[in-house]
Amino acid sequence: GDPVAASTATAECLCEPGYFGDPSVMCIYVDPCDSQPCVGGGAVCAGSIQGYNCTCLQGYEHINPNECRDIPECVKEVSPCSEHAFCTDQPGSYTCTCEPGFIGDGVICEDVSECLDGVPCGNNFVCTNTVGSFKCDCPDGFFLDGDECVAIVAGKCVKNGHELDITESRDFPLTETRRTSPPAADIVFVIDESASMVTEHQWLTRLSDQLNQALNEQGIGIAMPNHFGLVGFAKNSPEHITGRIIRMLSGRLFGSALELSDATVELALDGHNEDLYYGILTALDKYPFRPGMACQIVGVTDEGRTPLPPPQNSTMTSSPTFNSVLRMLQDRKCALNVVVNQRMQAGDATALGVGSSRDGFIEMGNGEFKVQRHVGQPVVDSAHGTTHRDYTLLAFATGGGAWDLNKLRVGGTTADAFTKAFVWLKEREITRQLCERCTCLEGRPMPLCQRGCFGEPPFEVTVTGGGEPIPELPKDIVNAVNSGGVAEFRCYAEGDPAPYFTWVLEDGDALPTAHDILGEQGSILRLRDVTKRTCVRCIAINSQGNSSAVQCVNVAQSCVSQSGDGEHVLHGSSERNYSTIRGDDIVNLPGSALVVFVVDESGSMAGEHKWLKTTANTLEQNLIQRDVRGNQYALVGFASPYPTRSDALGRIVAVGRNDEHCGTAQEMSAALARLKVDGRREDGFSAMGMALTQLSCMKQRMVASAAGGLVTACQIILITDEDRDVMTDWTYARVLDDLSRQDCILNVVVQGRFRGRDDLGRYVRALGLDRHGRAVVATPDLRDFTFLDQGEYVKDTGFGTTKEDYISMANRAGGGSWDLTMLRTEQYRESFTKGFIAAKVEEIQVQLRSRCEECACSNGTSTCAVLPNINSEEACMNPAPNAELQVSILGEASAVAGTFAKLECESEGVIEEGDRAVIWDPHPVSALQYNEPGTDKHYLEFAATAVEDAGMYRCVGRNKFGQSAAVVDFNVAPSDTNPFRGVTFGTSSGSSARHTSALKALEAVERPDSSAICVRTTNVHTHEPRGGGETVKRIRAFTFGRAASSAPVEIHCVARTSDVEFGFRHSYEHGELVFSGELPDARITKVGNYLRFVPNELAGADSFQVGCRVRGSGEAVDCAANTCVSVSVMSRRLLIFPKEKICPNNLGA
Repeated sequence: GDPVAASTATAECLCEPGYFGDPSVMCIYVDPCDSQPCVGGGAVCAGSIQGYNCTCLQGYEHINPNECRDIPECVKEVSPCSEHAFCTDQPGSYTCTCEPGFIGDGVICEDVSECLDGVPCGNNFVCTNTVGSFKCDCPDGFFLDGDECVAIVAGKCVKNGHELDITESRDFPLTETRRTSPPAADIVFVIDESASMVTEHQWLTRLSDQLNQALNEQGIGIAMPNHFGLVGFAKNSPEHITGRIIRMLSGRLFGSALELSDATVELALDGHNEDLYYGILTALDKYPFRPGMACQIVGVTDEGRTPLPPPQNSTMTSSPTFNSVLRMLQDRKCALNVVVNQRMQAGDATALGVGSSRDGFIEMGNGEFKVQRHVGQPVVDSAHGTTHRDYTLLAFATGGGAWDLNKLRVGGTTADAFTKAFVWLKEREITRQLCERCTCLEGRPMPLCQRGCFGEPPFEVTVTGGGEPIPELPKDIVNAVNSGGVAEFRCYAEGDPAPYFTWVLEDGDALPTAHDILGEQGSILRLRDVTKRTCVRCIAINSQGNSSAVQCVNVAQSCVSQSGDGEHVLHGSSERNYSTIRGDDIVNLPGSALVVFVVDESGSMAGEHKWLKTTANTLEQNLIQRDVRGNQYALVGFASPYPTRSDALGRIVAVGRNDEHCGTAQEMSAALARLKVDGRREDGFSAMGMALTQLSCMKQRMVASAAGGLVTACQIILITDEDRDVMTDWTYARVLDDLSRQDCILNVVVQGRFRGRDDLGRYVRALGLDRHGRAVVATPDLRDFTFLDQGEYVKDTGFGTTKEDYISMANRAGGGSWDLTMLRTEQYRESFTKGFIAAKVEEIQVQLRSRCEECACSNGTSTCAVLPNINSEEACMNPAPNAELQVSILGEASAVAGTFAKLECESEGVIEEGDRAVIWDPHPVSALQYNEPGTDKHYLEFAATAVEDAGMYRCVGRNKFGQSAAVVDFNVAPSDTNPFRGVTFGTSSGSSARHTSALKALEAVERPDSSAICVRTTNVHTHEPRGGGETVKRIRAFTFGRAASSAPVEIHCVARTSDVEFGFRHSYEHGELVFSGELPDARITKVGNYLRFVPNELAGADSFQVGCRVRGSGEAVDCAANTCVSVSVMSRRLLIFPKEKICPNNLGA
């Protein structure tokens, strides 16, 4: 500083302004700019004793006195540059650069005339200058094909140098397509983030690179890279549970195959509530799929779908559906593949996966696979949850495939084969997506093209449905619905890719307003409020074109309601009306009862006949005590061997005076002495039918009831110790219908056990079940009875078909079922009788009190019947819902007389155990009726058919709610050919039964040491020679390939010598085989020790026996001595069995 600056005028020294220090020593000047008070770019500070001043350089401006900033010249309202220039801000300045297509200093830019500087468009183009650019057009007579101008050819289209005729289509694969951009694929993996998905997460780290390499080999993803993306779903956090994007480590959405592999480490393993649909939608919504590139999504999960509500921050108003996700995939032209928890198969083999064209991929071992064309299919019932419906079918609909995740989890060579097959299919799907299918249309020089080539043939369309199966309609009214009802049509079509559907009326008009489109890709049409015959057309469409089919629905007539309210009842429906005939006091009700005993007249029934004498009188006394008077009793016997068949089916035993059908209880007791005890064949249906239709008092009762007279309760009591022998056309349905029309309650006393549970849950044997299903059990002192609520029939204790024919009918006809064995046991007889009579009295009182009538409508006609066992208005007017029961006929229904035949039907319905019964009606005595254990299949088997067995057979299924039946016309052709010379035809009755048993017992099975099929038997033939010499050790039969009548058969005679001879016999006659030295048919060949033939080439040779012996030994080969094999050909199936299996002691095996 300047020492002089200090003041000496006074004793106090001060530094002058701008100076600082000790004034007594020195004051120093400090520049105020040293503290950098001016800030901002371009700011300049000027300091002085008086202070500082901030100024801004050129190109900068003040924000405030101490701060400067750059002036943004390029964003001013008037740009300093040309309108065809780019303005770029610089610190304190700016630059101007002319846009492409212009030249100059940026302040002034002039247009460049490109068309004058050369030929930028190429040959055949017309170049036109534009402001800042130019355009290339094809002149008249030319059109643009890719990047070339191609001359128009009259009547043809041209693409890529190929000419197409009008309407001609052609696929242009990737190698032939002139593209504006190089081919590449966008692939997003959408993967479950649950804890069980570790294996699949690791699989992705290897898969992406293998897939990328395979695509590169096809020229896909070379000039322009393939893009890979990753979406996780089900993560255990509210914001991510529906789906979250997992970015590449670089932060980008899409990345390379290697970047995807690295990104998989970000996948979580804490997920639950898996909904793949949201993951797919996240991928479609968030990822920038490139136009013109192949689009692929791969969904991976081991769970079925758990539908989730839309996230709170979503614009969606409802959860995604199959159709909504499918539409989005189709709109983006994306194919979906799914790796899911579901088994796949190709033919008989398990498969790694199945493609959309139903190609199956099968593991070959050593990590390789093979393709089985058009035989692949998912195993529907193996899918986890809704996987098949929600995921597998969705993938097929987009042209993608479905893969068994469990095959991947096996690891090792199986996982290697899985990955190779998966990559192989993806490569072809992507190549196909990048291909173009083009069709030449008239008036267009270039064909109309769309991306995606699919090489399957055109598809056929089938439409089914419309109406429900409505019974009892006229023959010309088929496939009908009730007037005002709903008709549902289903459309089926196969194509690659899977077609989608649209619906119109048959004539092409639009559908009525009241309709819904449902199902996969719109395959279901539902029309509401159908009032007239309507025909609809389903049009199936895919990339190949379209095809259509028509289906019509008729309308059935309704009925006027019987209630008188003017309403209508639809065809096939019914209405109920309830009325109270007597007062509410059930203790004493004036009225009368008709009690009909239908009694078996077999020799074993004498004790029951005696019991009835006292039971009828005791029942009468109990009814009189309750003011039920004027009761009538009737008696029908059955099973007695009378001279005519009609008598054997049942007979009315006169009870009253002058041989009247009905009489008093006392007269009934006397009439019981006239029952026979020599019966043999029991048909309780025919006897009940006789009681319901021929008893004079039954007819009089109904006439009196219709006229409004005294109402009479009706009771039918069937007593027999046998099941039903079918001897008449009285069917279960017919008897049950008549019981309903006559308002009769049925009770049965039969061979079958019942039980109930006491208060401790223990089973107690019951005397029977009453109409409520309660178990009637004896008291401890055996003198009385009590009820247990949990009563039930003991399965498989009924004699023969007793449960199906009698116990089931009693339950449905409002009555009870009673154990005949308990009645026959002396110590239980008293309690049995008291319980039985008490149940009868209650049933009669219920019948006298109320009536529930049901009227069914059949195409305009109403038929009414009284429903038994309904004693309240609530039960009448609010019936329990019926459980569905359907019966259908399977297989063939024809045979040749003397051959084995089997009729087969199948029942289905949601029925509780023990409530369903299936029987064949009629049931010939010569036929065996049985159900296949563990299935819903039911058979009527003829060991050797006769011409008289031909006719109509019904397979009847029923449960406690109703019944269903299917009818088959069984044709038996006479046998008049015999290709076996010297062989006796025919089958004895004894051998017929054995034949049936043997066929049921044994079938050909696969040999573990060979691909052949052989009989499961050993040492079929063992025979010691007479007087030494060579001997036949055994005889065996083999089939090669499948066990069918078209497969070659070999019968081997195993001996120490090749000099053997064969003998034959047709069917199962006794005696020796015929050794004529000749073969019975020229189509049977003998080579050494064996015969060879194809069974279905031997006309009429449906069943024959073969034996062998050493030639010249003179052995007598008798098939009864177990030295033969039998061959039987039937229904395209070949059965081979040894004679030793056809023995009486094997019956029922």
